[in-house]
Amino acid sequence: MIKIEHIDDLLGKFFSGEASPEEAMLLEDWKNDHPDNLLHYSISEKMFALIHQEAPYGEPNSTLAWEKVRPHLTPPAKIISINRKGNYLWIAAACITLLIGVGVLLTYLFREEKAQEMVYVTEKEIREIKLTDGTAVVISPNSNLTIDTDFGKKNRTLHLKGAASFSVVHQEKLPFIIDIGNVFVKDIGTKFTIKSSADTDTVYVKVDEGVVLLFDSLGSSLEIKAAEKALYVRSIRKIISDIAVKKAVANVQFVNSSLNEVILKLNAIYTTTITLENENLKNCTITTQFNQENLETVLGIITETLGLSYEKTPSGYLIKGQSCQPQ
Repeated sequence: MIKIEHIDDLLGKFFSGEASPEEAMLLEDWKNDHPDNLLHYSISEKMFALIHQEAPYGEPNSTLAWEKVRPHLTPPAKIISINRKGNYLWIAAACITLLIGVGVLLTYLFREEKAQEMVYVTEKEIREIKLTDGTAVVISPNSNLTIDTDFGKKNRTLHLKGAASFSVVHQEKLPFIIDIGNVFVKDIGTKFTIKSSADTDTVYVKVDEGVVLLFDSLGSSLEIKAAEKALYVRSIRKIISDIAVKKAVANVQFVNSSLNEVILKLNAIYTTTITLENENLKNCTITTQFNQENLETVLGIITETLGLSYEKTPSGYLIKGQSCQPQ
């Protein structure tokens, strides 16, 4: 973080138009370095404008500024003069009281500025960020991560659309929770990865270290430990454990199943995204069985059987064709 000694002096020079170009550039870098810096800058700017708005030219109107601030402050206690030295002490105390009062007022006026969501959106790039609690996040391409209001104070809730990896700093009093749209992952001290998108029916969770709790708004839940993974299938509102995933891959069976049902199951089992080029293909039916086959072998047999083809895409696989051959 950029640190500047006497930052308030520099801000005063800048707002008064007396800062040099180098000082202005330094201040701009400091302001954008941290949200707290931006908040301090905004408060200072508005306070400067409050004091100067009635006297935009010439000397600041301190009397007008005091008249605007005074109604919001507690009336000071009556001061009894004892001696010259005592007068200085009482003056100092009164100044401190005034400054505290102004600070409380400004905090009240501008506190809503800090209660804002932070949204990170990626397209083709990977973005690494560090949250205020020390948690490290790597956001995958084509993803959206929203940090909830008052993160680190009243909650530690994030909202994820897409994929991201997390290395969480555990806090017992403020649990770290990721909302993936009525499906949630709660940290119990860990490193983990979540994958989800609008194109797939599943939420995929893989734990590298520690433990997480995967749960939904209906009450289903599952603890996932290190080196384990699990799936949440939205269409059936079901959590599939690591063991169940392995069993499913070992024995994939379809009996007079529609191609749409086949795709949903394969997406869940192989944690991929298979889509149809032609929506008319979704009602094609197939009966077949696979035993410990890789995904491309499975896709090859299915498309060959139905007279279709497939190709690999950046997000998964695309099944192509105009119509399917009857079995």
